[in-house]
Amino acid sequence: MFGKGNEKAVDKYLEYVQKRADISMYEIGDFLGISKGFISTSKNNKQLEQMVNLAERLAAIDPVQGLEGSGLALKEYFGGSSQSLVERFELSRKELNKFKSLPLERQLKELDKHLTSIGASNELLEAQSKTSLGEYRKAIGAINRGFREMGTEGLRKINPLLQDFNKWLNSADFAKLKAWGTDVFSGLVSGAVDAVRRATSWINEKFINNPEFQNLETIKQKIAFVFDAFGDEFRIWWSASGKTTVTAAAEQITEVVASVLNNSKPVLSAAIRLGAGIGEGIRQGIMSTFELPESVKSLVPGGNTAQTKRLAEFNQKMSDTDDNTPMYGGPAVMQAPQPKSLWGSVTDAIGFSGGIRNVPYNNMPARLHAGEAVLPREEAKRWRGEGGANYGNGGGSGNVVITGNTFHVREEADIQKIARQLAYAMAR
Repeated sequence: MFGKGNEKAVDKYLEYVQKRADISMYEIGDFLGISKGFISTSKNNKQLEQMVNLAERLAAIDPVQGLEGSGLALKEYFGGSSQSLVERFELSRKELNKFKSLPLERQLKELDKHLTSIGASNELLEAQSKTSLGEYRKAIGAINRGFREMGTEGLRKINPLLQDFNKWLNSADFAKLKAWGTDVFSGLVSGAVDAVRRATSWINEKFINNPEFQNLETIKQKIAFVFDAFGDEFRIWWSASGKTTVTAAAEQITEVVASVLNNSKPVLSAAIRLGAGIGEGIRQGIMSTFELPESVKSLVPGGNTAQTKRLAEFNQKMSDTDDNTPMYGGPAVMQAPQPKSLWGSVTDAIGFSGGIRNVPYNNMPARLHAGEAVLPREEAKRWRGEGGANYGNGGGSGNVVITGNTFHVREEADIQKIARQLAYAMAR
């Protein structure tokens, strides 16, 4: 609206209205809205600033009309009509008519004096801007200004990119892309249509127009016929190309998975060692820091050294060999807990191959192994040597008294055999 070559005048005017918006009750959008009417009247920055000031003062005495109403009324007045100023703001028609025919510069001065005389002064604007509502509107205006400036600068920076992109849209390269896309889309549509046609023809041939299918009497027979037809088609496809395709795909998938696992071995190994080391560190910390009762220590692998020692001694005595192999029950029953490697600690978290002396709670899940044994509660009590275990006589101290005929020991090996049989009976 200022015309070409007036960039400096435009910048000056925008700077002024922006400063007013920063301290005014009104936002920059409100000032720019009334500016269109004023610029069509004058492009002199001093006069435009006076017009904006008068509009803001009028809006201050009648906020219902706002800047939009005051801007419209002033524009009409500068065009020779005082009707809007009289009706909207209840100004004196008599006073307004005195200078409505004067040159614009004189009109602005006389309006300034008249508005000051009725209290619509610059002091009123300043007072209103300091109210809570004024401060709120200034805050909103500052936020909007920030967003607007960010958007403006962002658009300026991407403008060259948009120009290049629009050039590319008009280039031969984009024309080739459009042609390729057209061919691809038409090919997809043609392929889909052809597939539907072939499927429809196959269904008509095999079922709808097939007398053999139509003459079947029961639903069960027709379902069986349909499955047989699909099975024949699958076998034909499998023999022709399906087997080769699936086999090749499976081999590729297997190679990829094997390669991934092979490359991940160092990472997996390190993770396992780290986890096992953390677990062993926790166990040692518990055992060395707290004075735990024996019943609690028994729940910690390797924690109850006294019980571990007794188990080892008993196991050695009752073994058939010299390598401490348990004679019955597997390691979950008889074998004393041994110091474990890092990998052994991890596997113990999965199963109970190292043994567990006491099940700590009901419904505890367990992964058992071949050759191991699980004892009922009473037999487990007897095996642990607990007092009050049921020895078949309603309770007892745990002592076993053997009576009967005289035992004839022919050789030292008989003692071991007798002890072994007793152990078997106790375990059962």
